[in-house]
Amino acid sequence: RFDCCYQSARTCLYLSRFYELQKHRDLAEKLVEAGIKAAQRAVQMEGDSADAHALLARLYETKLSYGDLFTGLDIGPKAGAENKRALALAPDNAQVQLAAGVQYVMAPPIGGGDVKKGIATLKRALELDPEMDEAYYWLAKAYRKQNDRAGFKQSLESALRLNPKNILAQRELESWR
Repeated sequence: RFDCCYQSARTCLYLSRFYELQKHRDLAEKLVEAGIKAAQRAVQMEGDSADAHALLARLYETKLSYGDLFTGLDIGPKAGAENKRALALAPDNAQVQLAAGVQYVMAPPIGGGDVKKGIATLKRALELDPEMDEAYYWLAKAYRKQNDRAGFKQSLESALRLNPKNILAQRELESWR
């Protein structure tokens, strides 16, 4: 079923982050691969699901961190295509804006990365869903890239106010003290 594939892909994305934090890169990478397969199945089942396209884009974006130049050449355009499809289907969906914002923040400029656009897109996600702690986390990552300590700290504090158990935000805040 679509829901099973979608939730499986989502679980793989978050578990991969957990294993990455635990320094188990090999397990994290395997989970990203499994997540991509599950998200691809979800997209095949419901091609008009903006959430599924956005999730697949985020998994592709995560896979980029495990690869080399050739991975980037192969996966980067796939992440961009999935984000474009998701935006075309539901531009006012917070998850879609989050996925696009993550891509802008994480991609190199040659691959379409643009931190300023990422900040604007993540702020749009937060307008759509002010309770999205993950958008605050990624907003902090964008501010960090710009060396904006105040924006970085404020965004992480907002993420932790919404979700005190957000381990990614906790670790990010600790890393810049």
